[in-house]
Amino acid sequence: MNIRGENAVKMASGRGNCGATGKVPTTGNPQAAGSAATAKNPVTAAGLAAATDPAPPRLHFCDLTVGQVFHSAEYYVGADEIIEFSKKYDPQPFHMDDELARDSIFNGLAASGWHTVGITMNLLVKSLPLANGIIGTGVEKISWPRPTRPGDILRIKAKITEIAPCPLRLDRARVKIHICTFGQDNRLRQDLMGNLLILK
Repeated sequence: MNIRGENAVKMASGRGNCGATGKVPTTGNPQAAGSAATAKNPVTAAGLAAATDPAPPRLHFCDLTVGQVFHSAEYYVGADEIIEFSKKYDPQPFHMDDELARDSIFNGLAASGWHTVGITMNLLVKSLPLANGIIGTGVEKISWPRPTRPGDILRIKAKITEIAPCPLRLDRARVKIHICTFGQDNRLRQDLMGNLLILK
C-alpha cells in the first residue's frame, strides 16, 4: 500500500495570514504495517513516520472552505486492543472472544462500532489541526457498513460540506463534516456526518 494524503487548504501562520494559499501535508509516505505495528503500539510504520513530520499550521475559521478534504495517517487495530476496549465499553461476546464470535453474525472477532468511532476521532484530531480544537455538537448520521477486524489498518477522509456562521454569535460558526473511515482494502468501515462548532 502506498497512499499519500495532502490537504488542499489555505496556509495560516496566525490570524493575520489567512489570504495565502498552499498545501499542508498530513502524512509521509505510508507503507503496509507489517510487523512494525503491534497492539501495544497500534500504528503503522507510516503513522510513525508521519508523527515525526513537522506539525501542520493551525487552522482558523478563515482558513476553512466548503469542499476541503483532509486525509489522515493510518492506524493499525490489534485484537488485544479490540478486546480491551470491548471489556470496558461494549462487553459482548463477539467483541471479546474470537471463538464465541465465530458463532455470531460476525463470524469472527469484530470491534465495537464505538471503538471505530474512537479511532476515527483520534485520526481526525491529528489530521484537522483546528486552532481552537475540534468541538463536536452532534452527529447527524453514523453507519458501520462492515466491522473493523483485528489486523485492519484504518484511515479517514474528512470533507467539509457546509459552513454556516451563527447569526447570534459572530465569534463562531457551525461546520458540517463528512468523515469516511476506510480499511487497508479501501472498503468503508464507518460513514459519519458530524457537526462542529468553530471559533473565529
